[in-house]
Amino acid sequence: MQGNAYLALLLAQERRASEMRDADNARRAREARHSQRQPLRRALGHGLMRFGAHLAADAARQPARSR
Repeated sequence: MQGNAYLALLLAQERRASEMRDADNARRAREARHSQRQPLRRALGHGLMRFGAHLAADAARQPARSR
């Protein structure tokens, strides 16, 4: 009977370790997908900011009557 309790304990520990590994792998996969999207979003945001700066500079250069 003592051997069965030991086996049950080992099985429970292995199941818990497996669940932790699965959760860790899922978190890593989520972070990897997120970090792959970041550079594009950052580049797009930077491009939009530069475009807005160009528009503002153009508007500042135009004479007041044409606005």
